[in-house]
Amino acid sequence: MLAFLAVSGLDAQGDPAAGQAVFEQKCSSCHSVAAELTHGLLGPNLVGVVGRTAGTVAGWDFSPALKDSKVIWTEENLKPNESLKAK
Repeated sequence: MLAFLAVSGLDAQGDPAAGQAVFEQKCSSCHSVAAELTHGLLGPNLVGVVGRTAGTVAGWDFSPALKDSKVIWTEENLKPNESLKAK
């Protein structure tokens, strides 16, 4: 659950149950947050993503655009945006 909170950008004031529901609806079909660090079907495991440079998970074939982006994942840039909200 802690890994999920780091991925979702939720803080102590957030609603973990709502965040988990959004993750399950919008993210879990591609990504995993399993402690054993197995990857999802279409995307890498998100455990420890905060502070990681985009496109650098070992054993995963990222697009050149993501590898070249030099984005460092932060709580701020991982927060759900309008495009991810349930409709």
